[in-house]
Parts: sequence; C-alpha cells; structure tokens
Amino acid sequence: MSKKNYIIIGIIIAVVVLGLIAANSAGVFRGSSSAVPEQNIDSQSNSQETPDNQSGTSAQESQMILFYGDTCPHCQALEEWILENKISDSISFERKEVYNNEDNRNLLIEKAGTCGIADNIGVPFLWTGSDCIVGDEPIEQFFQEKLNITTNENAK
Repeated sequence: MSKKNYIIIGIIIAVVVLGLIAANSAGVFRGSSSAVPEQNIDSQSNSQETPDNQSGTSAQESQMILFYGDTCPHCQALEEWILENKISDSISFERKEVYNNEDNRNLLIEKAGTCGIADNIGVPFLWTGSDCIVGDEPIEQFFQEKLNITTNENAK
C-alpha cells in the first residue's frame, strides 16, 4: 500500500470516530436528544400524568410537584413510603412522570433550573413551590419534617 492510501484510511477512521463521539453527545444512542443523562430522564413517548389523590384540592393550592420515572427504583421506594405513611392524605402534591412524558420532563428541567441545577437532573425530584429536593431519602425527610412524623428507621 502506498503512503497515500494510509493517509486516506487514517482520515476515514478519524471521521468515523469523531462522528461516533458527536452522535453519542447528541444522545443518538440513548434515544433522546435531551441534555439530561440517560440514567436519569431520557426517553420520549406518550403522555402519562398521575394527579394527587387528595379530594377537594385545586391545582392552584397544590404547588408541590413530585417528578418520578416509571422504572426508577428510588422513585418506586419513595412511592411505597408515601403510601405507607399516607403522606397524600395530609400534603397535597402532583405526581408527574418524566421518562415517558416530554412536557413533564421539560417542566422538571425548568424547575431544576430555578434552583441552579442544570446538569444531572435525577428523580425522584420534589419541587416544593420554591425549593428543589432530589433523592428519595431527602424527600422522605422533607415530608417527615413537614408532618412531624417519625418512621421505624428514624426511631432506631
């Protein structure tokens, strides 16, 4: 092979590698062009929203929003804790699924931005109306303090 062929092959390899890097950065391999990491909120699909179960509460009264992902294990653990402790009976909040609902995901990004969180936005994520709380344990602690309750873990 001539020197010219080696140069051409090198250029082709460089272009392919740069193309793969650009595609990965754009989220092509994750199925999303969202700037949010794959592990957190990444897929786009149909709309799904679950309102809170408390009756007699208007949407204006409920400023708190709990963002979650339908396959997120921390979100599932938090939901179980919320049900066990009947949090929804005392505190009004909306639940918004973000893995399959682009509108909810965009709202999450907007709320996180008000708290100065621009990258690595994860769920569960609670918007209190003015503050952002990320993670199942910090959200549980927030609800415990708000309702002045203790759990078996805290009693130890």
